[in-house]
Amino acid sequence: MTFFKTISVAVAMMAAPASLMANATADAETSLRVDSTDILKEETAELVGEIENDEANKKATQNKMKIAHLYYGVMTGYYGLTIKKDHGGAATSPEYKSAFSTKVDNVLVFAPLAATYTLKLAGVESRNSWQKMAVSNALSIGIAMGTSKIIENNVTRRRPMGGSDTNCFPSTHAVMAFTGATILSNEYAWKHPWIGVGGYACATLTALMRRTNDMHWYSDLSMGASIGITSTELGYWITDLLFKSPKSGKARLQKAVIDKSFRPSFANSFMGMSYINSEFNIGNDKISFKKGNKGGLESAYFFNPYVGAGGQIYVTTNQVKVNGEAQDHAFDCAVIGCGPYFSFPVTNTLLIGANATASYTAYPNCDLNTIDYRLGGRDGFGYGAGASLSWLLGGLKQNIRLYCAYASLPSIAEGSGRLKTFGYGIGFSKMFSVK
Repeated sequence: MTFFKTISVAVAMMAAPASLMANATADAETSLRVDSTDILKEETAELVGEIENDEANKKATQNKMKIAHLYYGVMTGYYGLTIKKDHGGAATSPEYKSAFSTKVDNVLVFAPLAATYTLKLAGVESRNSWQKMAVSNALSIGIAMGTSKIIENNVTRRRPMGGSDTNCFPSTHAVMAFTGATILSNEYAWKHPWIGVGGYACATLTALMRRTNDMHWYSDLSMGASIGITSTELGYWITDLLFKSPKSGKARLQKAVIDKSFRPSFANSFMGMSYINSEFNIGNDKISFKKGNKGGLESAYFFNPYVGAGGQIYVTTNQVKVNGEAQDHAFDCAVIGCGPYFSFPVTNTLLIGANATASYTAYPNCDLNTIDYRLGGRDGFGYGAGASLSWLLGGLKQNIRLYCAYASLPSIAEGSGRLKTFGYGIGFSKMFSVK
């Protein structure tokens, strides 16, 4: 009996640790499940918060883009209205038609809109669904083209190349190109900023080709750009009302943090006013210029936050006056230049910039109709300087750039001296290498 008791006690003593270990293991598994559940809840909450934050930033970005689009549209419209009278309804002779001729603008005008639907078909996420995008695009194009046709039918203005066509103001090509660019920017710039920049670059090139083809004055193009941009934003606003889209609330856009690694490299398209502050005599006749238009492209790469190198290409057009009488032909010039660029951050979203450029200028011939004389044909080198104020639109590094610039250009006639030009305006930029 004693033997069996001894065995029983031994077995109990051996079983006790096993029981304790089993209980401990069970407690550990229970604790692990609780901890895993808590971690999962925390990660889920964090993920939901990130998604909500991304969505809020996306909506806030779209709102910022709308403000930028509307401001740019209003400003280009202002330029178009203020300089439309520079050419009045005067016709220019076919002799003024430049040697440059291309039909690329007739294809490029549709490139931004085609890119929008190509990306959508490729499965790239856009701002809106197929249904909502189709409605907003149809409204935008309808409003833009309708507005353009109404103005065309009520404003008599002949093309620079002459002819009987008086439906010159505004440019339908510019209207369509900038409508497509704004649609592309609205749908995809929040996700891939360079897509928006590419769209506006195509629209700007389309407009410049219309001018170099002598199909439009710059003010026609400015007004066309304004109509395209503002009509598209109106179309999207109406669509949001129809689909009862929720308001974006007070979401704050992530701001750029300018630190030691910040490099404000950018690509920019711009449009503005042009002044030639030069007067000279041809015999007894006084030659002077009225204010005109300026448009072009600019880009710079920064090696550090303050110093970089870049270049620009732009064209200007100004009406010529002989003894105070406006001539039928406008005086154009094309300038390409490069040089050092400088930048200084004022705040996290505001930059002051400057540049100095060496340039080469080409002058098309410009015949004066009140005297027997032809300006231009004296291409050569020049120099210039400029300053800018850039407002960053947030995490996407889109920005609005206000600029002013001075340039000393080659002489355009014997005894005229160098042309002193001044310009100012607005541009829409993308910073492509900020860190």
